[in-house]
Amino acid sequence: MASPSSRTQGRKVLMAAPTAKERKACWDARDHYWKCLDDNSDDNSKCQQLRHCFESNCPQQWIKHLHDAWKAKTIFTMVTQRHCSRPSPDMVLSI
Repeated sequence: MASPSSRTQGRKVLMAAPTAKERKACWDARDHYWKCLDDNSDDNSKCQQLRHCFESNCPQQWIKHLHDAWKAKTIFTMVTQRHCSRPSPDMVLSI
């Protein structure tokens, strides 16, 4: 995504909110990337092109947030599939 227009206020750079079209492009790219990860047992090496598309269609701040959401989803899935009461620290650190 072309970076949204920005303006400075003091030392902060304020980013314009993405348009509805830009948000949809980001979410679609995210969904395709996550589906690839699901289909390939989280093997990121098989999803590099989709990851690049995801990262180029989403604002930088969103990428970190969505990556954290992916990790939370992965942990939740692992826990529910194993019928554990909660993930072990090793499990969380390995993701």
